[in-house]
Amino acid sequence: MKRLAFLLVLLASSFALAQVKAHTTATAVPGQQSATLTWTEATPGVTFKVYRGITAGGENYAMPIGTVGIGVLTYVDTTVAGGITYYYTVTAFSTIESAPSNEAIAVVPIA
Repeated sequence: MKRLAFLLVLLASSFALAQVKAHTTATAVPGQQSATLTWTEATPGVTFKVYRGITAGGENYAMPIGTVGIGVLTYVDTTVAGGITYYYTVTAFSTIESAPSNEAIAVVPIA
């Protein structure tokens, strides 16, 4: 029983290290087929995974579209198409993955 309690405390402390502040935003620039995603980190020293969907809440958490390293707080999605609205979330990762950030929306203009 003591081992289980220790494991739960260890997992809880690892989870606390992997957090993204809920200030995720996405922007798309007219004439450019890309969307730039930015966020703030709650705790230094974590990597981030970026997820995308084409419906609200439709991000595919089985497959991130990108991963960025420690201290990188921006991701540029160059695989977007004009005239489509994209929905993004970001998770932080140290030993386990955090819950997703707030959902950010980017409407990509038609070039």
